[in-house]
Amino acid sequence: MGFKKGTLLWQLLVCVLILLTVIAVKKMDAAIANQAVAFLESQIKKDYEVAELISEGKRLAAKGENAAKETIARISEREVKMGFPVDAEGAVAVWNGNSDLVKYESENEMQVYAVSGGTITKVTEENDGTISLKIEHGKDLSSVYQGCTEVYVQKLDKVKRGQIIGAVAAGKGNALRFQICEEGKSVNASAYLPVEKGKK
Repeated sequence: MGFKKGTLLWQLLVCVLILLTVIAVKKMDAAIANQAVAFLESQIKKDYEVAELISEGKRLAAKGENAAKETIARISEREVKMGFPVDAEGAVAVWNGNSDLVKYESENEMQVYAVSGGTITKVTEENDGTISLKIEHGKDLSSVYQGCTEVYVQKLDKVKRGQIIGAVAAGKGNALRFQICEEGKSVNASAYLPVEKGKK
């Protein structure tokens, strides 16, 4: 039995498919999520049998689960252990819907730490007077620290995990914007950071 657009049953099946897609998307990275949305848009214009809708929902859910497993496998393969980039009383991570960029805010001064050992490859003064740092950790991984008001390292310095590399002064609007890059592209920082806050 086919379902024609505009019927109540068709709308209900589309809602179920969208719900399954949302569940799958939560397990995917941004690129796979975009592919799933594009696929859904193209496929929603067709008439479907019930079996086809169920099959497609299962396929999307499996794809999301596989993407999550691949990300975990990549991190395990690299054997990267990272700490938190800041340590301050009341420091709060603000994601703003973008898991690739973490903004740390606090009413107090924040010390900035290297999340892993590596080499300082960039120390740049920004237009707003703050300073950005970049550390290359090897294995195509790097970390970026933007918004520092003080830095204690120079370009080409070697640093260790947990070493203080800078600070963000107390004050409204001051914040550390932190990113992890994999092969030059920004990735989900939460996948690399430890679960417990304060682990340097």
